[in-house]
Amino acid sequence: MMNKSQFQFQRFWRLLRVKFTEEASLISRIILVGILILLVIRIDHMVFSSGNYLGAFIKDAEIIHKIPGYTFLTAYFVSLMAIVKNKNIISYFLCPATNLERYVVLHALAFVFFFLATILIIFVVEGLWRLGLWFLFPDIYSQYLQAMAEYSHKPIYGLFILLLLAVFYIMYFIISNKLQKYGIIKGAIIFGGIGAVYLILSFVAAFGIATQFQKDMKEFFLIIINLPALIYLLIATYRSLCRYEPNFQKLQMNKKL
Repeated sequence: MMNKSQFQFQRFWRLLRVKFTEEASLISRIILVGILILLVIRIDHMVFSSGNYLGAFIKDAEIIHKIPGYTFLTAYFVSLMAIVKNKNIISYFLCPATNLERYVVLHALAFVFFFLATILIIFVVEGLWRLGLWFLFPDIYSQYLQAMAEYSHKPIYGLFILLLLAVFYIMYFIISNKLQKYGIIKGAIIFGGIGAVYLILSFVAAFGIATQFQKDMKEFFLIIINLPALIYLLIATYRSLCRYEPNFQKLQMNKKL
């Protein structure tokens, strides 16, 4: 009998390939939509810039800088729904794999989606945008190069920590047995309220501590404050997944309908 906490790379790789193949078309559509949205935003910024192209390009750079954070959260939602949604959850839980392997696949799939989406969206949008400006508006293209040379940014570490917290919290919320005590709507309000209050308090604490020491270190304090909660949720989501037993009979009926 297979140990539920055992990990074997062959089984993990097989399940990862199956889930990636199932969701390849979905992630492709999300990437395409992301590219179109960013191009529309950039065109909108330039058209309504009133001639201040440098300011418009700085806005574009700030949006591009935030793309990894947005795709990071989106990737986890996509990979989570790829497993939890009715048509795939049966194959996921009936596949010969341990709980640990399923749990690692969930996060590995999210990181694969994250890197694919981030790299493709940024490179395709940047390439099309530069090509279009260079071909149609050479003078504006030189201003764009100047704006990109002057723009500087710092990594948003705190954003990634908060995104991870949100992801693990939602995972715990979806697969935890505690939700069944309250029902879907009431449970969502209770769990969502607790998460929102915690994040607000962590922000207040981090910024409050930073003002006493050094304002530039607010990201550092935000990470330190949220690290214990992140570790707890990492363990809690795994334990919840191990206890999660979907009703396959009901899911099969829904699939037929």
